Amino acid sequence: MLKVNLLNYKEICRKLYTWYNKQRIFAICIICYSLMTNVTIEQLIILFVLLAFLFYCTKKRGFLHYIYFHQHHSFLSPKKSISKKKKRSANCFLLFRQEMMKERPYKMKMSNYSKRVSQMWQNLPEDEKIEWKRRYELNRESATES
Repeated sequence: MLKVNLLNYKEICRKLYTWYNKQRIFAICIICYSLMTNVTIEQLIILFVLLAFLFYCTKKRGFLHYIYFHQHHSFLSPKKSISKKKKRSANCFLLFRQEMMKERPYKMKMSNYSKRVSQMWQNLPEDEKIEWKRRYELNRESATES
């Protein structure tokens, strides 16, 4: 049986650069341990195979991850209940905005058009704002009746 020497250590370290940080650190710890003790190449290979299997099983979408999170937690956590809470009716600005969105130019970005609609609302005369407020009140009353 061959003992781990410095050449094997360098070769193994070269292969470790393709691994993730946690795996690399853990593997370097195994190599350092093997250099300090009488670990053979065969034992070191077995350790690396076990290490690879460990990270395969615990990584996201791995075998153990699936068993633990998809089987175990589905029984523990209750499914969220669908809220039967009534939605608030749209305020006067939102009604105005919905109406203006119907007239939006097709090629204009939504963010730019939203800014433009906001400016239009701020520059709207008070009598027109009162009209939108009246629409809002009608909308809210019809929502509470149903």
